Amino acid sequence: WNHYKQFRDLPFIRRVYHPLIKKAADFMMNYRHHTGLPLPSFDLWEERRGILTFTASTVYGGLMAAASFAELFGDHSLAEEYKEGALAMRQAMEQYLFLPEEKRFARMIHFHKDGSTTLDKTIDSSLYGIFAFGLYPATEKKVIQTMTQVFDTLELNGGIGRYENDPFFSQDG
Repeated sequence: WNHYKQFRDLPFIRRVYHPLIKKAADFMMNYRHHTGLPLPSFDLWEERRGILTFTASTVYGGLMAAASFAELFGDHSLAEEYKEGALAMRQAMEQYLFLPEEKRFARMIHFHKDGSTTLDKTIDSSLYGIFAFGLYPATEKKVIQTMTQVFDTLELNGGIGRYENDPFFSQDG
């Protein structure tokens, strides 16, 4: 959608709408946990599997972009379906991934067969996804609180580490 907004190349978008955009959006709509969150996948670092704040943020952004394309091509009911899917994703993220006591988002959640859940509260730089993909504006209180903790915890020699206690590169490494 950002590419289209910049270049307005409608013939290109028309060619990729059904085989790429619509297929991807339909997959994202169907590959969801009953909570509205995406089903488990690997994290950005390809180290652990779960339902991640980063992934849910990207799916939200993808569905909102697909809704914009569906609207562009006059498929208003499909646009509404994608938008509703994205909004359900945001609502589920607020319910299951936001940590009110910590005033930030968790890295991920696991839903177990017995109905219990395990939250991974590790501060992870991938939490930037909550604003990078349009879930919230950068000025949103939840974003500011989350990113402040990311910077305070992960700042390393003028850069940002991947996550707390990362064995790949640390202040000791």
